[in-house]
Amino acid sequence: MTAQGQQGIRRLVFADDGSQHADVAWLWVVSQTWPGWTIEAVTVDPDAAGPGTPTEWTPPHPRAHPEGTPVTHLRAAGPPPKVLAGFDDRDLLVVGPRGHGLKKDLGLGSTSDALLRDPPIPVVIARRGVTAARVLVCADGSPPCLAAVDTLASLPLVERAAIAVVTVPEPGMDPEACNAACAARLSGPGRAITTEVLVPDPTQVAYHPSTMLLHAARSWGADLVVLGHRGLSGLQALRAGSIASTVAHREPGPVLVAAAPRA
Repeated sequence: MTAQGQQGIRRLVFADDGSQHADVAWLWVVSQTWPGWTIEAVTVDPDAAGPGTPTEWTPPHPRAHPEGTPVTHLRAAGPPPKVLAGFDDRDLLVVGPRGHGLKKDLGLGSTSDALLRDPPIPVVIARRGVTAARVLVCADGSPPCLAAVDTLASLPLVERAAIAVVTVPEPGMDPEACNAACAARLSGPGRAITTEVLVPDPTQVAYHPSTMLLHAARSWGADLVVLGHRGLSGLQALRAGSIASTVAHREPGPVLVAAAPRA
């Protein structure tokens, strides 16, 4: 937990490039309630010269939360992934899937991709501005998964959401124990939590966990999918590390991704 979090104030960073996708991501922010939080709307100019240290400013069209959550506007110069990675003492980063430009309209933008490969803090990639009433947690028992679950447990939206915890079995895994561990971290008075082990279709010779998770998210009608990113590379990434990336690229709704806490 950050120093601010220890004092009872948690901080959300919103990446604001002024694009339509940023507007959608902001709609996701304002569709949730944030008691005890503050919001920092950060505009990054990748072409401007000067120090990358964020400074306060007043944009032409300031962002405002309808329930009065404080919003501070900051701007900085430099590569957006590097600038946003500098907010690693905050509690949550919210970005749109893409920014300006045709190439970025064909998939996740370079900033979102960079943050997904190495999340400095938990990241929400917000494709739709919806209230998170139904949340799907992808459990595997790994430290990144538990970090993502702990992040979800810290968000005000968890108090009102129905939560489904699902696991795709892997060799050497106790899927029931994975589900139970995540459900225990999310438990609270009146919270609706269900668990399920996703069993592969026995008629299929091969299956991929990401496909099963995406199907579960759509079947559940998830407004938010939560999972950990193992930060693997090479052949390992082709097996496990790509699950978070595949889900984040293909899931049509918002996705929350977290890595294991850094030393």
